Amino acid sequence: MDKRYAFIGNEAVGDVVRERLDAAGWTRTADVASAGMVVTYCTSQTALEDAYFDENGIVQAASPNTVLIDLSASTPSFARELNAVAIVSDLAAVEAPLVVADPMLSDALSDRDNLMCLVGGEEDDVEAARPVLDALVGTVQETGGSGSAQLARAAYTLQTSAQIMSAIEADALYRRLEELLPELEDISSEAASMAFGADDNEEREADLEDRVSAMKHACRKYNMDSDQLVDYLGECRQELSQLSGLDGEIERLSEEKHELAGQVKRMAEDISAKRREASEKLSAEICEVLRFLNMPNVTLTFDVRPDKITINGMDEVEILISANAGEEPKPLNKTASGGELSRVMLAVKSVMAEGDDIPTMIFDEVDAGISGRTAAKVGIKLAETARKRQVLCITHLAQIAALAQTHMLIEKQTDDKRTYTRIVPLDHEGRKQELARIMDGGLTESGLKAAEEMLSRQVE
Repeated sequence: MDKRYAFIGNEAVGDVVRERLDAAGWTRTADVASAGMVVTYCTSQTALEDAYFDENGIVQAASPNTVLIDLSASTPSFARELNAVAIVSDLAAVEAPLVVADPMLSDALSDRDNLMCLVGGEEDDVEAARPVLDALVGTVQETGGSGSAQLARAAYTLQTSAQIMSAIEADALYRRLEELLPELEDISSEAASMAFGADDNEEREADLEDRVSAMKHACRKYNMDSDQLVDYLGECRQELSQLSGLDGEIERLSEEKHELAGQVKRMAEDISAKRREASEKLSAEICEVLRFLNMPNVTLTFDVRPDKITINGMDEVEILISANAGEEPKPLNKTASGGELSRVMLAVKSVMAEGDDIPTMIFDEVDAGISGRTAAKVGIKLAETARKRQVLCITHLAQIAALAQTHMLIEKQTDDKRTYTRIVPLDHEGRKQELARIMDGGLTESGLKAAEEMLSRQVE
């Protein structure tokens, strides 16, 4: 298991995460792309969305198969959205909102047993995130699929809010009692003499004391005054109202997800079949060009193998080549020489040029590893390709340069302070001299004559 992780968000929580994961043998990295796990905790929905979906956010930066663990208190819709994006991006997303059992502790986050995570997501993803969650909190409680953990957190919040209702009411009564205290003192003697109903009064007073005590405890627990507690209760009721009836929506979305997954699979299978069919035609056309480029015994095929579904289909494609008769085709990047790679690249671009609309093609030192007759044929193929689009070619071979319609000399010049690159368009005489220089390093009569002969053989 890759035990590198990255943390994004509130640094107070980040310090706790670092302390506990470091103790568990994990290593924090600032680079999301190199992390196997990415843990987030943001205090606002906007910050959370920016962290994941910004142009340079976590979804864009994370490497395939990275597990995303969000500890934030967000919404079920955001959790489902993140899960959907993660699936398409070959990532794993787990919602694990933190819940504090007793906020009255001097430092609620310092006691691991005082922390709980409500965890939602795909079963395999939750299992992958387990080592991190077990290191962070005392209790990990699985709630089901995507969005379920945020729903459970909202229900927990509502339950807590219900517990402080009596405390709020007690506060109001306590304030009324304070206002009536002078009058109560005036009639205390009379009240003391009343035998009838005395027990009821004592019971009511005891009830008020209990409710006031509960209210004060709630104020301390949530670090709020009574007015703030009332506002908080209203927010919880509003959130519960928004969440009511979401079970049906979750079921509908789950069915839609299943249906769309089936459609994606069918489309991927259709693409795979068409890809295999097209690969046979493409390999035949590429081999034809390669035989022209002095590879008479070449065999080039496309190995199309099933793989995980991505935006490009469900196939992994590899080019296999055999340059010699009797040899089994092997991966191009492991067997081909520099010259063979140059010719394969030219052949592929030449064939693809028949069907695409790319206006300009650039070949940087396509002559690497080739010479003689092969170089001449490469030049011919480049000239043929240039009939349908602009071709820019950087070469050190006269056989190729001679077949160009326009020839530019690129050279470096140095003065006392720095080096400059100079580009000089060549006329016919300039081309002849440059070709002669490339061939024999000088301007001999035989070299100039050979250069003139080359320039006269332009491809029609």
